[in-house]
Amino acid sequence: MTPNWKDTPASMWAWLGQRLSALFALGLITYHYFDPVNQRAQNILLAFVLFHAVLGLRVILLDLGLDTKKHKSALVVLVLFGIVLATAGALWNR
Repeated sequence: MTPNWKDTPASMWAWLGQRLSALFALGLITYHYFDPVNQRAQNILLAFVLFHAVLGLRVILLDLGLDTKKHKSALVVLVLFGIVLATAGALWNR
């Protein structure tokens, strides 16, 4: 039986997202080093770093014993929090 990607738990997508955001952030940091005045690159870097940090906070909550029934809702709340912070940072950077 071939597993369906839609049946993959949210925690696996969060883990994969955190790893990919780290790779993209490293690439953007390198780009930012050579072109420090590019505001679009700064905003994208901020978004990736915040996304990575928010998923890191989720892992910390899980390590502290967050109930398994609340994993998906914690992920949604933290990602929404990250979106709000990224939007505020992008508006601040204008």
